[in-house]
Amino acid sequence: FYDQAIRFDLVGAKTEEQATALQDFFTVLALCHSVIPEHDEETGEVHLSASSPDDEALVCGAKFFGFDFIDRKQGNATLKLSTGEEKTYKILEMIEFNSDRKRMSVVVKKDDCIELYCKGADTVMIPRLKGNQEKLLADTCGHMTDYAKEGLRTLMICKRTLDPDWFERWHSNFKEASTNLAEIEKRLMGKRNKIDLLAEDLETELRLLGASAIEDKLQDGVPGCIADLAKAGIKIWVLTGDKVETAINIAVACRLLHSEEFMQQVIITAEDEGKDFKKEKLKEKLIENIREFEKDVKEAGSIDLVKPRALVIDGPALILAMDPDIQPYLLRFTQCCKAVVGCRVSPDQKRQMVNMVKTKIDGVKTLAIGDGANDVAMIQAAHVGIGISGQEGMQAVNASDYAIAQFKFLRRLLLVHGRWNYRRMSRLVCYIFYKNIVMAIVQFWYAFQTGFSGQKFYFEGGIQLYNIAYTCFPIMLLGVFDQDVEEKIILMYPQLYNNGIRDAFFNSKVFFNWILAGTIESMVISIFPLYALDNTSKPQEQGGDGLLPSLWMFGATSFTLVVLVTNFKLLMNQYTFPWFSIVVWLLSVGSWFLSAWGMTSTLFVDFDGFKVYEELMKNHSYWLCCLVVCVALGGRDFYYKGYQRAFHPQLHHVLQEIDKFNLENLDNLQIPLPPAPHMYMKDRLKDLPEHIEESENVELLQIVRRATRTASDLFLPKGLGHAYEHSDLQTVIEERNIVLGRSAIKTSKKRMSQIMF
Repeated sequence: FYDQAIRFDLVGAKTEEQATALQDFFTVLALCHSVIPEHDEETGEVHLSASSPDDEALVCGAKFFGFDFIDRKQGNATLKLSTGEEKTYKILEMIEFNSDRKRMSVVVKKDDCIELYCKGADTVMIPRLKGNQEKLLADTCGHMTDYAKEGLRTLMICKRTLDPDWFERWHSNFKEASTNLAEIEKRLMGKRNKIDLLAEDLETELRLLGASAIEDKLQDGVPGCIADLAKAGIKIWVLTGDKVETAINIAVACRLLHSEEFMQQVIITAEDEGKDFKKEKLKEKLIENIREFEKDVKEAGSIDLVKPRALVIDGPALILAMDPDIQPYLLRFTQCCKAVVGCRVSPDQKRQMVNMVKTKIDGVKTLAIGDGANDVAMIQAAHVGIGISGQEGMQAVNASDYAIAQFKFLRRLLLVHGRWNYRRMSRLVCYIFYKNIVMAIVQFWYAFQTGFSGQKFYFEGGIQLYNIAYTCFPIMLLGVFDQDVEEKIILMYPQLYNNGIRDAFFNSKVFFNWILAGTIESMVISIFPLYALDNTSKPQEQGGDGLLPSLWMFGATSFTLVVLVTNFKLLMNQYTFPWFSIVVWLLSVGSWFLSAWGMTSTLFVDFDGFKVYEELMKNHSYWLCCLVVCVALGGRDFYYKGYQRAFHPQLHHVLQEIDKFNLENLDNLQIPLPPAPHMYMKDRLKDLPEHIEESENVELLQIVRRATRTASDLFLPKGLGHAYEHSDLQTVIEERNIVLGRSAIKTSKKRMSQIMF
């Protein structure tokens, strides 16, 4: 412990009054909580079980100074002092902490004295203090501010001595209200109720004892995870119940906020604005910042050249901002910001902010992640809720859609599995529609040959097994195992995730392209066999049987082409080919030939098709027809994909090629890249600690910028604001390190050892 003087003050080295105050302070820490001590009978050790890690930390802190909480049973709590003496306190009443009260109280009786011990946030405790404590309050607030700037979570510690007669009357009323179902229901609904009113009466005239500060240490990997999510184009908001200084400190530690040199912070707090802070003033401030940002963008000519904004707003100011008249301006300004930090925010306000973004911005998907009970409302309000199972309990996990053990796992969950799943589902949905359209519309084109008589030419068994055996299992494996880019590359380039944000792989254009392809291919499959098989029979004069192909032979040929073309189409859109995927694909295609032969070999299955497929398999034109149609239709996809990769590649195409062929020279990759944004970074090179002097390095840096593009270029059409600003010098330095450091790129004037986009 840093300050050893406190141990001497506890035994009266300074003054008796100071010693009493310190003893009361640590007694409150040791008793005002809901921690349960668990005794190990074998070792005799005591383990603390707490729903809140903060409570456990404060109890351990009190133990360090000689106030050891050792037992709780039958309404009594026992402390073991440093002298070895054990003191037992009778717990008369406990009022739990909740997000609305922001404080916890416990009433204890020791000997004939009844005392109230209370701890809570300074915003709710200061109005409940009795007078004549101005100097102590000022000193304590100063200390709390210093602690908050260091990222510590603070609480005020208070006590009150109660009159026994007054407390007996209060306790009787409180018990009656606490057992009243109507009052309990009002409290659950957030309405005015007697339970809270009586608690308010009790928690007044408090004597300030001091303040506690607890380090809310970030988990490993949190800053890097948030940085990668921002690069992926994800807008990140931090909503916390901590003080403004603590929230800012945490946001800086997470790399969400930067210094004023690189980011303009707009701080809106009711405390800083004063008592005259009203809706009109808040509205003016939001409009002023919106206009200033739009002016800067207009003058700079690009949103990428403007210093990014960050909004920091506290709970009281947010109450005003959520007014229907102010909310549109708040929402508009948050779209101009790279980051939003909400502090002193209640769980209901967290839910309101999530709902605001969820309902007011079209095309946006919200994800909320938290680890405590105060995050449950936010998690349930978002499109996707993620709970972290940790020290805060399991409430968040139980209310979530997904559960993870640490925050850093969100990076892999979203950027890797989220992206893979999005691509797989996009392919799966489009392919399912495509394969059924190909199969069904073939008969529509055949209807032109039959005068729309309604005559079908498929085997009934083939129709029944088409979605069960012939085309079912390959797409299932693709939807589970396909990976277009390896995990290590995705984690190196979070920008790959941006395609999902823009719906690049599943939108109206992509869907109807699949539908159009299925329609055109079904026409070829229906018409080509009619002419390819029509001239295959020889007349009797030439030694033939003189029989023309039947409609069932045409139908069997067309259905064979349907099975082959749809399965080859799937191969053209698949990126990974594990051995079991190839085996399943061959079994699915082969099952058609086997079942077609089996169904037409007996009269009991399909009378009209009896022996049709057996004769068809002897026809050379049948096999030639299958080969020609599959090559023609598959070749169209093959050459289109080759053209796209050669002349209009996307980032994942480039990364696939580099990873597959292990390219070593820049000349090996002749790919026109998308237009680059303003090369503002090139003008800022002189600001970097180490200059980039070789022209090849600058060109490579430009290539990286062109290939990855900026999220703001992609987001602005949807009105989502800029999520990733390349004018941020810190980002420029990180990009430079990726190119010149982390990716191990070694350049010379003529050759590079490795190329990374």
